[in-house]
Amino acid sequence: MSLQEQPQEELAPPSSVMEVPKDVSKLKLNFKDELFPAEELLMSETPAVETTDIPGPSHEALMFIKSLDTDHLDQLIFKEQLVTTSETGDLGEFVISIEHSVLQEEECYLIIAKSLGYVEGVLCGTSLTAYVNKHLQTLEQRHHEFVKIMPNPLDRKTLFMKTKDHYVYIKSLTNCDEVTHSQTAWKISNVPTLILEGANILLVRALILRKHPPADFYVASIDSDGKICNSNYTDLGASAKEICTTLVPVVGLQRSISSRDNPISWRYFLIEDGHLMVRQQVGSPVIMKATQVPTKKIAERQPSVREIKFKKQPLKWETDMEMKSKFIDKKDRQTRSPECLDPNLIMKFDHQSCYSEAQELIVNFLQYVLLHKPDDVYESAATFFTLHRNT
Repeated sequence: MSLQEQPQEELAPPSSVMEVPKDVSKLKLNFKDELFPAEELLMSETPAVETTDIPGPSHEALMFIKSLDTDHLDQLIFKEQLVTTSETGDLGEFVISIEHSVLQEEECYLIIAKSLGYVEGVLCGTSLTAYVNKHLQTLEQRHHEFVKIMPNPLDRKTLFMKTKDHYVYIKSLTNCDEVTHSQTAWKISNVPTLILEGANILLVRALILRKHPPADFYVASIDSDGKICNSNYTDLGASAKEICTTLVPVVGLQRSISSRDNPISWRYFLIEDGHLMVRQQVGSPVIMKATQVPTKKIAERQPSVREIKFKKQPLKWETDMEMKSKFIDKKDRQTRSPECLDPNLIMKFDHQSCYSEAQELIVNFLQYVLLHKPDDVYESAATFFTLHRNT
């Protein structure tokens, strides 16, 4: 369960509630260094490898993910900005960005999502940085969530990494002054499809862009306790949401983490090009809404190297002696065919044939002059053409 979206009664008594600033628009997402998990999260001991109770994807989910390619995913590269709201007004900000990147010498997508705001008077924040390849396989993901419940703040950092043969998951949880660490690993061969939070952002956009409402669509994911469980996607159908006083047609999806201890569901409402308009945790009074409706269906982007197409150059065969000679020879064969016995055509062919022979003779003479470099070019020309005539 996302820390920033848990109901207030689960977080702290009323005495710990902080005063919400009057203007939450001045609350900026400038906590990057604080939220990133530090490298000391890596533990020295070898992690325990989990081999049991690892769910696999549904056939439909597996086929859909395999069908994705860079042409589809590149259309999903754009930034989004949403505002966190409730019945009491605006509470904070939520931003998402996707861009091209490279990690471990592999081309991938860099996905960044951040939120910062007040939920029922409690300052909450989350920061997600993920590197995901074109198969929605997570190469690395860093996730940090905090809830400033005074005097007992809660802080959770996780680090997910793909090594040569394993996925490694590290969690650091700080509750008051107590810090606990845990580390788990899974063989990649045992988890063919694992969709984490960063990959989920791409997957939800892709499902909408491809107009693929999920039916029996589930994949493996990781819950807040670091356990692998199913993540189910359900089609919510078409509806309309009010964005900036305008009703916008949207398509809804629900993602449910089937965790044994902490089940949780989110609802996403997107327009047909994959832009997120509304996001809400089921059961939470907090709603994230887009601040504007995109004017273009697909965001403008720079083409990648493989997308750059060079213009076709016109073929000027008339000025190329070799190509023109081949053209005349081919026309010769066509003219000499039984279907072309018109005397006028034969006369025209004889004229072209003589012209071609003359060109060839001149070329041969020029090559002779360049190779032998005679002192008297005129005498050499007379000898060359006399010998050619006699032959």
